[in-house]
Amino acid sequence: MPNLDRASLVALYNATDGYNWENNTNWLSDKPLQDWYGVSTGSSGRVVSLFLFENGLHGEIPLELGNLTHLRSLGLSYNRLSGQIPSELGKLTSLTRLYIGWNFLTGDIPSEFSKLTNLTLVDIRNNSISGILPLSELTKLREALLSDNNITDIAPVAANSGLSRGDIVDVRSNPLSNVSTDTHIFALQAREVTVHFDEVLVFTKPQIHNDNVFVLPVSGDIAKSDVPLRDYAARFYEHFNDAFDFLLFAPNLAQGESEQTAGAFYSKVRNDVRGIGVPLFSDDSWGSAENLQGVIWFATYATYDYVINGIMWSIFVDGTTRHELMHRWANSIVPTSVGRHWGFSSADGQLGGFDIANLVDHGDGQYTAGNFYTVTGRVSKEGPYSDIELYLAGFIPPEQVPDLWVAEDGEWLLDRDGHRVLAENGYPIFTASRIRTYSIADIITEHGARVPDVSHAQKDFRAAVILLVDENRPVTRERLGRLSADVSWFSHPGEDKVRQYNFYEATGGKGTITMDGLSQFLKSD
Repeated sequence: MPNLDRASLVALYNATDGYNWENNTNWLSDKPLQDWYGVSTGSSGRVVSLFLFENGLHGEIPLELGNLTHLRSLGLSYNRLSGQIPSELGKLTSLTRLYIGWNFLTGDIPSEFSKLTNLTLVDIRNNSISGILPLSELTKLREALLSDNNITDIAPVAANSGLSRGDIVDVRSNPLSNVSTDTHIFALQAREVTVHFDEVLVFTKPQIHNDNVFVLPVSGDIAKSDVPLRDYAARFYEHFNDAFDFLLFAPNLAQGESEQTAGAFYSKVRNDVRGIGVPLFSDDSWGSAENLQGVIWFATYATYDYVINGIMWSIFVDGTTRHELMHRWANSIVPTSVGRHWGFSSADGQLGGFDIANLVDHGDGQYTAGNFYTVTGRVSKEGPYSDIELYLAGFIPPEQVPDLWVAEDGEWLLDRDGHRVLAENGYPIFTASRIRTYSIADIITEHGARVPDVSHAQKDFRAAVILLVDENRPVTRERLGRLSADVSWFSHPGEDKVRQYNFYEATGGKGTITMDGLSQFLKSD
């Protein structure tokens, strides 16, 4: 039977892109299973625990995982697993703890889970799970962590006769029905179960929260793809003076609710900077007569709403806001195959590209450059703005910008199934026939010097964050507080050693973006 366990682990490796896991030590080797990363075995040699938290698993959970019938603890949280939970996991009847939260799982908990009668903890947080019917049968359950899903009915949890004093049920950030909030939560509390749920805040008129978030109730459905962004901006300027460089609009939507195909986008409103490949222009139709430079739209505040190392990631923490702000200045200076991003180039910035030190020429127009993204910052969206980005934004002089290696027609090399082809060094191959090296002198020759230059460029900006709510999607106190805290962190004019790069850090301490003090810019009645 240990051989069956080995085969099941191999199936997991193959189904979830094991080659690119953060840690895959000894996986697929001949070493005993207990030497494989994240695997523990019992005296019989059977696998009793499997913990692969935050390990880069990508794909669907394979059916073969249900063959690990001695498994007592399974931890697959903080990855990028997708699809539905396989019913075969219902065969894991020895399981006591299940952690599959913070992934992209959909559908219902399969009915076969009612057989997992030894479960004491279920963690499915931050997925898109809808139905939880089998939880009514799991009478040994002590913790049901169900927040940030698509659950409307928690009757199965309320019907679980085993839940009692001191047990925990977390159903925050779910679209709970009125019956669930008014009846089922009350029933659990009456049994002294600790229930974490949302306190809904209903806004009937615009209101400033904590002086750094403007809550704007709007008519219509904020999830629709046809975003009336100019109308929203006009609504904002009904209340505020023209004092902001950027407006950031975020609808109060859960993950997957928005019909918008792009996670976020930047709309240019005004440009007075020469030498960045963008003509001078001013569009007064947004409601600003002189100050507004651009407007950012996020498909949802919670698009990247997950936890890594205890940190709640969001559009401010994960790099999305840094990325969209950089579209104020880049990239319109070098042609790439991915539009206004750095693509297959050595820009290595928040708009994509790779570290030139990783570039390998394999001949015949084929290259690798480590793991990188073509349209966003680094593999995990970490890091500050790159030198070329800092120059275009006016934070450093041209002489500090290294040459850019650019594959103007770069493309990933794909196999017949559409998967990226890997080179012998394990990195994905891209192809290119048009290669050019751009020095900063070349860029200035083509586009002119940046004006204003670094000594006169704007370094300090002001932005307003606007949270949109509609009658069907009132915001909770917890979510609004989280948004306000993220805004405060991102705009803090100093270093932060806990999270990723805020704006000050991303600019190398050369720039600030103020997002608080909204009340001082309210129009007088």
